[in-house]
Amino acid sequence: MFEGLINEFLFPVRSRLSVKLRREEYQEALGTAVTQSSIPTELAAQLNEKHLQTALLYDWILKQVPWDFSLNSHAKVLDIGSKNFAYCSVLCELILRHFSSGELTGLEVDPFRRLSNFYRRGDVALYHKELCSQYYPSICVRYETGDWLKHPAVDDFDLITCFFPFLYEDLHLRWGLSKKSFSPHQMYMKALQKAEWLLFFHQGNDERAESLRLLDRVEAGEIVFDRSFHQNPWMVRKHPINVLLVKSRWFRRRTLRFV
Repeated sequence: MFEGLINEFLFPVRSRLSVKLRREEYQEALGTAVTQSSIPTELAAQLNEKHLQTALLYDWILKQVPWDFSLNSHAKVLDIGSKNFAYCSVLCELILRHFSSGELTGLEVDPFRRLSNFYRRGDVALYHKELCSQYYPSICVRYETGDWLKHPAVDDFDLITCFFPFLYEDLHLRWGLSKKSFSPHQMYMKALQKAEWLLFFHQGNDERAESLRLLDRVEAGEIVFDRSFHQNPWMVRKHPINVLLVKSRWFRRRTLRFV
C-alpha cells in the first residue's frame, strides 16, 4: 500500500519532468546480421544483440501461430504496453504476411523510465519506430503515450497484442506505475470489445494460469492457440514464454476495410 501511495505522487512528477539528457538521438550498435529470419538483413544489422535476439525469437514464435484473419487488405494492429518497442519489426512482418498494408500503434503508459545510458524508454521506442517506418513503407507505425484503460480507442482492430502484461499488482507497483492504471479485468474486457484477435505473451506458467482465469471470467471466446516456448534456433530462455491466441466473442466489426 505504501508503495502504491508513493507511485501516485512520483509517476505524474516523473512524466511531467521527463526531458532528454542526451543531445544525440538514440542509436544501437550493429548487431549480427541474420538471414534465417524474415526480418530484413539491413534492418537486423541496426539492432543491438539483445534486441536482435528478442526479435528473432518473437518472429519465430509468431510463425507457429495459426492465424485466420478476416477479409481485409489493410490491417489495424494495436500493441498494449509496448515498452521500448524493440519488437516493432516483428509485428510489421506479421502484418505483411497477411495483409498488403497496415497501421501499427504501440501504446505505452510509461515511456519516461530512464535507462542506464540516460536515454528514456521512449527514446529507444522512437528509434525502432523510425527504423520500421523506413523499412516498411506500406505500414503506418506510431508510438503513443497513454493508458489503455483511459484510451478513447475509436477504431476497431484486427489484432491487439500484449507482451508480458502485469497481471499482479505488486509487480505493477514495483515498476513505479500508478495503482489507478492497474485493472487486468478491465484491460482484457476492453481489448476483447475492440479487436477480433488478441495475442498474449506471458512469462512462466503462473502468469499463463492467471491469464486463463481472467479470460474465463470475462467469457472471452475461443482460445485458438496455447503453447509454451523455451527456445528457438538462436537462444534459450531461462523462463518459458507462454503464448495465448484468443478469438473474441465480444467483438463486432463495424466495416470491412479495403485500402
